[in-house]
Parts: sequence; structure tokens; C-alpha cells
Amino acid sequence: MDYGYFGRLQINDVPHDTRPIYDPTRILTKTLRKRTKKQLWRKMIEKNTDSIERYLHKARSALRSEPYSALCHIQKGAAELGSNLVLATGTVPSIRRTISKLEVAMSKIGRQDLFNEYVSLYGMPETLEKTDFLCEQLELGYAEVWSYMNEKSVGPAYMVQQSSSGPWFKNRIKPIYEHDKRDLVWIVFVEYPFILRFILKSLGTNDFPVKVFEALKNLSGPPILWVNRYRRILNLIPVNDVPDILSTTEELNLEVKRLAG
Repeated sequence: MDYGYFGRLQINDVPHDTRPIYDPTRILTKTLRKRTKKQLWRKMIEKNTDSIERYLHKARSALRSEPYSALCHIQKGAAELGSNLVLATGTVPSIRRTISKLEVAMSKIGRQDLFNEYVSLYGMPETLEKTDFLCEQLELGYAEVWSYMNEKSVGPAYMVQQSSSGPWFKNRIKPIYEHDKRDLVWIVFVEYPFILRFILKSLGTNDFPVKVFEALKNLSGPPILWVNRYRRILNLIPVNDVPDILSTTEELNLEVKRLAG
């Protein structure tokens, strides 16, 4: 079960299976009652697709000069692509268990091939052999950058609202590792660029640069430690595989459009 805070500006993006816990003005309750699943799914797919295509455009631009920056953009877009594949089958996506949820969704329509192609975007099955390393890198990376993000008050809610990373990692990340290591691999590859976006924001940069690592090379302190760990993580995927990973992502994006009608 995931908990979230939603304000008036996010009301139209709330997942359809949300159940209000605190809704004193009943705005959220009334909005949810007006929706149909099909309308919401189509809207979510369209919104995600716009974002995916922006990331793929940046990946194409970075591919020749900075292939690992291209891979960063690919995997940022692939996170939303996973949700789209699930939504296209009429299944509810998951925030942190995308891989296991996608496996169920693709089994539902008899498309194991699409599942296999999707997990390859994160270097699986080879990166599954490095799950312990990935889990360690996320735990250590959190410990190094958490206080910085907390003090800057620009990180995600869980960093701003909690003074240390220990409880978050123990209660929200470790259970994923123990339940399905494929979801943990996905989380690590998604979480590193997610936090990078907030680091960039703390430096006054709102847009994710095309050449990610060139833009970040002059960082110091906790932010550069996070960047360096991210580079080590991306290095688990052979650089020569990145063009094929980009092509696979583009093909999967087209497949979502066909499945969604």
C-alpha cells in the first residue's frame, strides 16, 4: 500500500484506485466518483507518452557523445513506459513494483515477449546478478545525500519530512528487495536520476540536461557522491548495448499505442 499527499493542482493526476484518508472538503472524493477507469487510463497514457517522447528525444541527442547520459534518459522514460504498458491492459500500475505488476499484466494478454523486452532496458537478466551491489549502492547513496536534500528542502517528500534515511530504506525499500529482486533493480535505476533532478533544482536548474554527466561534473560534496555512485551503477550495462536499448524503448512505446487503441 502506498500513501500520498495530493493538492488541488494534482487532483486530475491521482490514480483511480486512490482511497481518501483525509479529504475535509471532499474535493478528492467527488473527483474520483466522476471518473471512469477507461477515461483515466487513456489520460494517464497520453500524459506519460508526452514525457516518454521528450526523454527519447534527449536520449537520441546524447547517444553519440554521452551514451550513459542517453541511458539515463532512456530509463527515465522507461519508468513511465512501464506504467503505460500496464495501463494499456486495463490493469492498475504500481509506484514501486512496476516489474512484478507488469509481469502479471503481460501474462494477462499473452505477451511475455513485451515483458522480456522491457526488463532488458534495465540490463536484466544480467543486472539481477548484481542485486546485492545495487541494494548497497542505494542504501549508501541515501545515507550520503539525505541530510543535504533535507537541509535544502528541495528533495522528494520522504527526504524533506524525515531527518535520516534509515527508516525509509528499512520500511520502503528493503521489503521490495525481499519480495522481488527485479523490482529492486528497477527501483535503483529509477531512483538515482529521480534524486538527481532535485539536486539540479537545488542548483537552480529545472530542466534535465541532455548531457547529464557533463552538466554535473563540477559538483562537490554529497551531490557528486550520488552522481559517482550512479555512474558505477550504469556501468553495469555495456555501453555498446545502449543503442539497442534505445531502439527497444522506441518500439515498446509504439506497442503501447497499439495496445491502447
